[in-house]
This record gives sequence, C-alpha cells and structure tokens, in this order.
Amino acid sequence: MSYASTTDIELAAGGADALIALADWDADGEADESVIARAQEAADGLIDGHLRLRLSTAVLDTLRAEPTPTISEIAAAEAVYWMKKSKNMASPEDVEHRKERERQLNLMRDGQFRPADDPSPQRATFVENCGDITRKNTRGMW
Repeated sequence: MSYASTTDIELAAGGADALIALADWDADGEADESVIARAQEAADGLIDGHLRLRLSTAVLDTLRAEPTPTISEIAAAEAVYWMKKSKNMASPEDVEHRKERERQLNLMRDGQFRPADDPSPQRATFVENCGDITRKNTRGMW
C-alpha cells in the first residue's frame, strides 16, 4: 500500500492528460503502471525515511494503510516530482516545492509540525522485572 493512490497522483499532476505526459514512457498513449509504481515507491521512501525516526513501525504501517490527507498530498506531489525529474522536466519552481515538502517532513520528524491529522507518537511501555536487579544477578550479562 502506498501513501498516495493513482488518483491522488493524477490530481497532483494536473489531470489525466498531464499524468499521461509524465508517465507514458513507452509512447503508447497511456500512463505506465510501472512508472507510477516506481514514483510511489520513491515518495514512500522519502516519507518513511523522515517519519521512521519519530514513529514506530506499527504506526507507519497503520499510516500507510490509511494515510492522512497531509501525508497523501505530500506523497502525491513527491511522486509527480520524481516523474518530472526523471524526464528532465522539473522546473526551478518544482525544486522549491520539493524543498518545502522536505522542510515539512523534517518538522514532522522533529515533532514541531503537527497538523491535526498527524498521528501522535506512541508512549513507551515498560515491563516489570521478574526479580531484583543486583550486581550479583547481572554478572556476566555484558
């Protein structure tokens, strides 16, 4: 499952015709599913790389299964950027938008950018010890 669906990517590209212009690498007049899948993987990798430092794997799996609108929008825009960059069509404005997405992801990673739909970090759970921890009991553990 990807953070952005094909429909999200189509909207971020500017419609079906714009998506075909970006994702039709075999010139058959249709968007190539493999190109879209690769763009989704690139966007997911960028998001996971930032959020993995703050969120647990379980939360990331839940977020990927049901992405928030903010994360979905970032992933779709990043997928479109990947396709533009791959075809050497990325404008300076596209590069600036990418820098802004990276800034948002950095702020999310650091816990400073918390949109209403951003999941909160999980609290740590502690396991009680089965016995007293003494110097004698822990001998040889390290």
